[in-house]
Formats: sequence, structure tokens, C-alpha cells
Amino acid sequence: MGSASGAALGFACCLITVISVIAGGARSHPLTGLVAFAVVVAALGFVTRLPGALPIAGQGWAFYAGFVTGRTGVLHFDHAAMVALGVLVAVALVASLLGAWPERGFHPVDRPERGFQPV
Repeated sequence: MGSASGAALGFACCLITVISVIAGGARSHPLTGLVAFAVVVAALGFVTRLPGALPIAGQGWAFYAGFVTGRTGVLHFDHAAMVALGVLVAVALVASLLGAWPERGFHPVDRPERGFQPV
């Protein structure tokens, strides 16, 4: 998936996630909300490239810091929010790289494909 469409899908999924976790009571248990956002970021990061996965992590963090740990949609830059940002960026990075692994051909030995015969 491309970067722009991945970021747009990420916004929609993060919006649905924040509504779900707040309805489920994540404001009193913020770690539950962080886990939910990490799952969303991992799933979307796996199917998009890195330039699209990082904005998804940023959007997830903004929703988390603004509505789960912050109550009114105002971003809070405290220690917990910075840890959450680090977690979501790391999850996006790892998921995007794992998703790109077979696509980019990271093989220990290069093998000819599609009937190519070495001369």
C-alpha cells in the first residue's frame, strides 16, 4: 500500500480505535489503550511502506496522547506520552520492515526467478 493511502487508512483506523478504547474504559487503564494502538499500527505498518507507517504511528500517538491520557484532545508531552510515542514508532518500523522483507528480496542467496538462466 502506498504512503498516502496508508496514512489515510491509518487516520480512520486510529479514530475508530480511540472511540473503542475510550468506550471500553481505557482512560482508567491507559496501557490497554496503548496496546490497542500498537496492534493497529503493527497491522497497518505491515501492509504499507515505511513512509506510510511512520505517519500512522504519529496519528496513533496523537489520538492516544490527546484522548486516552489527555482528556480533552490536547496533546500532553509528559514522560508517559513520550514512551508511547517511542513504542508506536518502534512498532511501525519493525512491522513495515517485516512486511517489506519478501517484497524487497532479502534472501541470503540470490536465485534466478521467472525462467532466467545465467549465461
